[in-house]
Amino acid sequence: MSRLSLRAVLLATAAGLCLTVPASEASAPVKRVIVGCVLQGKFISHNGFHIRVRARGSAVDLLPYEGMELRYTGMLLPGDRYNVQTAPLILGPCQKPPKPLH
Repeated sequence: MSRLSLRAVLLATAAGLCLTVPASEASAPVKRVIVGCVLQGKFISHNGFHIRVRARGSAVDLLPYEGMELRYTGMLLPGDRYNVQTAPLILGPCQKPPKPLH
């Protein structure tokens, strides 16, 4: 390797080490209140998203809430994973069941 190309590699490496890349805000947990219905044991938001509800690292059993409209407060993570911070507020029977998008 010539001296010029070696110098270019060293400069490029040093420049790369000096650059700081901020963490992606899209992957950070976001506090959200989500309202939806429990259909076939799954929590479907009013937007039609299947939300995977978790509490203390484990999946929440939603079967006792089948057919009910719920409101949860928690932290939304990538992949529509949702760590709840409170017990669900039961809003009553699901009047207008959302259509799941997937």
